[in-house]
Amino acid sequence: MNVSLELTKETADKVARAALDAGKDVPSFLEDFVKHSFGGETMPWRSIADILAPFRAQVEQSGMTDEQLDAVFVEAREQAFANRSGQRR
Repeated sequence: MNVSLELTKETADKVARAALDAGKDVPSFLEDFVKHSFGGETMPWRSIADILAPFRAQVEQSGMTDEQLDAVFVEAREQAFANRSGQRR
């Protein structure tokens, strides 16, 4: 069966990104998505724990304290806010 879909650019970009992240082209990704959706299987999405595992290992290896890591995130959040605020002017 061939199916044609009309997607918004935003949705098409999300699908393309998900396919890229899965290492597949869009048609293969969507075929797998439909198969899993109707076959009762779950998509092989990575859990947040799996995604963060390399980051957690790097932090542990760095010897960074919780306070230092908190400071990094606070600074990054403040910088991102300042950048967004500056762009809106």
